[in-house]
Amino acid sequence: MIRPGVTILFLISSFPAVYYTLSNYNVSRPALQLAGFYDYFYPSDLQVIGKAEMAYLRTLPPEDMEKSLDRFFSHRVAAVIVCNRVPPHNLLVEYARKYDTNLLSTDVPTSEFLAQIINTLRTNLAPRETMHGVLVQVHGEGLLITGENLEVSCHPWTVEELQGAYHPSDLMGSVRTVLDVAMFRKGVGGDDSWGAPVLPQ
Repeated sequence: MIRPGVTILFLISSFPAVYYTLSNYNVSRPALQLAGFYDYFYPSDLQVIGKAEMAYLRTLPPEDMEKSLDRFFSHRVAAVIVCNRVPPHNLLVEYARKYDTNLLSTDVPTSEFLAQIINTLRTNLAPRETMHGVLVQVHGEGLLITGENLEVSCHPWTVEELQGAYHPSDLMGSVRTVLDVAMFRKGVGGDDSWGAPVLPQ
């Protein structure tokens, strides 16, 4: 059963499954390749076969179908997914196993599956960067400060004004923003102020 937002893939071959790391989010329908045209063909793309490709294969004589599939799978494609509940031809399964290629099937229509898989791959393979930082708001604008072991304070008053105030009422209204950025500071003589060993220097 296909639930909304969920696509179920059934592994047909190989046994056991071959682990292949996708390096891009491109998806191809190999109709031209099955017909013998391999210019601008990228085996690292996920290959999706629908009714049209399967119908074309069934029009070929057995020898031509074998040649077509052998040449296609010999490129070591990332994986092949058959859509629309179309039963894969026995030769398709045979050559997928011969070249240790994952062959999968899904009940989802080809166009719908393409939309789902492209969106999924673009989301999960999008460039990511992990960084240490602090995000502060200054006069309605977001400001990202990055660095290792940051200490950041953001107030309408300077340190001196804060230290000189005995009560909140001593702090006058301010139209400025005082941003204090410092790298991580350690306690006097050691790693911290509560008993860590003294540093060599």
